[in-house]
Amino acid sequence: MARDGVSFKVDGFKELDNALKELGNSQGKQVVRRSLKQLGNPIAEEAKDLAPIDNTRDDGPHLYEQIAVSSSLDPQHRRRLAKSKGTVDIFVGPGKKAFHAHLQEFGTEHHAAQPFMRPAWDRHKGALMVRLKSLLWENIQRRLRLNAAAAARAAKKGK
Repeated sequence: MARDGVSFKVDGFKELDNALKELGNSQGKQVVRRSLKQLGNPIAEEAKDLAPIDNTRDDGPHLYEQIAVSSSLDPQHRRRLAKSKGTVDIFVGPGKKAFHAHLQEFGTEHHAAQPFMRPAWDRHKGALMVRLKSLLWENIQRRLRLNAAAAARAAKKGK
């Protein structure tokens, strides 16, 4: 389990689990990763809308431009994540270039908090599991179609 962030334990997805196992480990992880990224996009977009904009500067990207959905972390944050075998991690938030993001989110003694990630999460968290199930099924079906098309091409080539 991750020490930072949010983790889910999902029960009641037996049919999905069986379908993912049929795809194999690699393709199953690809399906889950794609689904989680799709799930994270609305949260990232909401956070971008809520992120404060500093109109007094024009020397580089604004905070909202750094918010993204990713399956990878920079080395500094990767060390803090306790990854279990077989897990798929997706990260939603500002990247390493937005080193000041936590100061905006939580504030300092000289600067009031301007939360943007937590409100985005709070707005979307209720529908996550329902959407996850439908996205997983959609992406499993997509992967099965791609596999069938690849098999048909291979069979046609073999003739």
